[in-house]
Amino acid sequence: MFVDTSAKDLNGNSLNAYQASFRTTADPDATAPAVTATNPVSGTSGVPLNPVITLTYNVPLDPATVDSTSVTVSGPTGTVTAAVSVDATGRVIRIVPGAALAPEAFYSYQTTTAIRGANGLSQRFTASWFFSTGTASDTTAPTVARTVTPPNGAINVGDNAAVLVRFSEPINPATVTGATIAISAGGNAIAASVSSRTATATSISRRSRPCPTDRS
Repeated sequence: MFVDTSAKDLNGNSLNAYQASFRTTADPDATAPAVTATNPVSGTSGVPLNPVITLTYNVPLDPATVDSTSVTVSGPTGTVTAAVSVDATGRVIRIVPGAALAPEAFYSYQTTTAIRGANGLSQRFTASWFFSTGTASDTTAPTVARTVTPPNGAINVGDNAAVLVRFSEPINPATVTGATIAISAGGNAIAASVSSRTATATSISRRSRPCPTDRS
């Protein structure tokens, strides 16, 4: 936005030139649902035989439209029986196969235009992704590695420091949210944004405002 010196007050004094900017975002009430991330990532190989498949959407979904007919998994013997659900945010679809998948096999998962957002708009087109399995299931729970930043017990940490939490294995990014990772001081939660880097199995949390000083 620009305002030049041609603008004047009632006494004829020219305005000092003014310039400002802002950025728009899509109106969620007018945005059709679309997948923004998947796990496994399409094309991944060596996927465990017991995967929990997730699809993250750009807007909350109408859960009544998300079921085994609008979300399907296909494998070497045809359609895979799986439980399909939507998480508490309304943005993540979870697909849990009813039995272990076949080893070293090709699978695909699909969503259809039957899926609607909470705003009533339908997914614009059918979409699909694929992966291939490895030879074993993954039954090992992830743990927090020792390389946490700041380290446990650190003192004199800046009140605007970023917090990095590294895990023992890659983490499903759809499960890394402000509900699963939190920062608190004196027993009070601190507002923060949380993101993840699955390639390095690292979760990053940045506070939206400085932490209180001299608190743990």
